[in-house]
Amino acid sequence: VRINAEDPAMQFMPSPGVVEALKVPASDAVRFDTMLYEGYAIPPFYDSLLGKLIVHAPTRDAAFEAMERLKPVKLVDCTGAMEKMLLSGEVEICVIHDSGVLRYFDTPNEAAFAAPEEGVLALEQVLNITPGTQKRELAEAYINYMLSPAVQKELAEAVWYSPANKNVVLADDYQERLLTTPEKVAKLKQVDWMWYNENKDMIDQRVNRIFRA
Repeated sequence: VRINAEDPAMQFMPSPGVVEALKVPASDAVRFDTMLYEGYAIPPFYDSLLGKLIVHAPTRDAAFEAMERLKPVKLVDCTGAMEKMLLSGEVEICVIHDSGVLRYFDTPNEAAFAAPEEGVLALEQVLNITPGTQKRELAEAYINYMLSPAVQKELAEAVWYSPANKNVVLADDYQERLLTTPEKVAKLKQVDWMWYNENKDMIDQRVNRIFRA
């Protein structure tokens, strides 16, 4: 397999940068020919080839399976699989909802949530009343119940959801880690859902190209 410094999301344009970390598979069945080293600056010129990965196995299918296991990226579902991988040490860094990490802040591996300086994407949970409903009073009562201080406090302490009610008073452990102040909330980035719906097909195609790569 050829390993190139190219960006599949940008029509495979050159993707220069500095190699901050390099981990070469250690196995008699794996050979990795490369000139890479930590600190190497990948230039935007000439051939984008960074190395060649060769896997030996009795059959072609077995070689493909062995190579698949070397992939640094894994796709998992939302049933807690990523949390288990993080806690077991199988992965050291991953994309996961903040509450999925904060529930384990006091575990031996000291899992922590880190947000980029540019801000973090808000996972919005919205309660809507269906237009024309014949149960409007019941719907309004349910929404008021879900937004009440008691329920919001329970959600914060049980699953680490940042409370939507300003009257919720939390213990220090929750207060420090959850988005409980205007300054912290200001770091959230909200999706322009109108734009997303208008460009959904293009976005889906781009995401699928990235995953296939």
